[in-house]
Amino acid sequence: MNKFLVYTIPIIGMFILAQIGFAALTVGGSGTGPIISVEPPFQTVSKGENFTVEIYIDPAGNKTAGAAYLLYFDNTLLNATSLTPGSFFNGYDTLSVGEGINNTAGWIDYGEYITGGGWVTGSGTFTTITFQAIGERGISELRFDKEWTQLSDLNGSNEISNVSINNGTVEIVAPPGGIFDTKAPDRPYPSIFGVHNGTITPNRRIEVNRIYTYACPGTGGHTESVRIWGNGVNAHANWSGYAGDWHNLTFNTSFTLEPGKEYNYTIHTGSYPQIIHHPGEYNATGGKIICDEFIDANGKKYEGWIPAFRLWKKEG
Repeated sequence: MNKFLVYTIPIIGMFILAQIGFAALTVGGSGTGPIISVEPPFQTVSKGENFTVEIYIDPAGNKTAGAAYLLYFDNTLLNATSLTPGSFFNGYDTLSVGEGINNTAGWIDYGEYITGGGWVTGSGTFTTITFQAIGERGISELRFDKEWTQLSDLNGSNEISNVSINNGTVEIVAPPGGIFDTKAPDRPYPSIFGVHNGTITPNRRIEVNRIYTYACPGTGGHTESVRIWGNGVNAHANWSGYAGDWHNLTFNTSFTLEPGKEYNYTIHTGSYPQIIHHPGEYNATGGKIICDEFIDANGKKYEGWIPAFRLWKKEG
């Protein structure tokens, strides 16, 4: 596990001691201080599906030269397949420590520290983790170990305290009628909220009562309201604020999208949702989607700005 003061001293000696500052962490803080988060905080996936989460850091202006985490997951439901450093320490020489992925134990242990002097104060993605859903259905928490999840200052002489940690959750579902999922794009920027209008054409029968919106890391990107209609369907859903599972909206009625039929959608977004920049038809899981028009919050019009979302059905 990520016990840096134990297993790095024989190798790197006092250098690492000079780099590490132990962070005092709190769960679910006010959000005004430093934050380490799993992004997105909630996902629904199906068995066999590969998906990613980002470990996102906002140091809230604190001079930060090191970061580390120990993240637990349910290894009966998920299998971690890759761990990739992000852009948080871009521009600096760094040293990576930690034992990495341990699927047998169900945890991921990673740390990274600036070695040549310097620090960062801005937010960014620390690492990207790819998982595969191996269980039929169930819920796995992506939970930080408070003791070994930490930020350090530029020389380790002062602790970066009052760091909030935000865990994540992944639910494996087995939708009876499949899903329609654009997935999260590799390049979700530029992003801005507004109104998306377009069409969906499923390639399979899809039963729906919920919509999940992919948010840009570190933001509150969400769907404010949505309407899907055509071929006997007329369903809508409205957002009720940042409470509970706010990435998912529940439609006023359950409905079925039939293969080969075209359905209209209007999606009003808020904050910074992930956007797929693709003109014309886009191949999603479960069919094709087109964005005919996107009007952003400033009144500018675009074509091919597809909101990243998933249509699915939750039982019960």
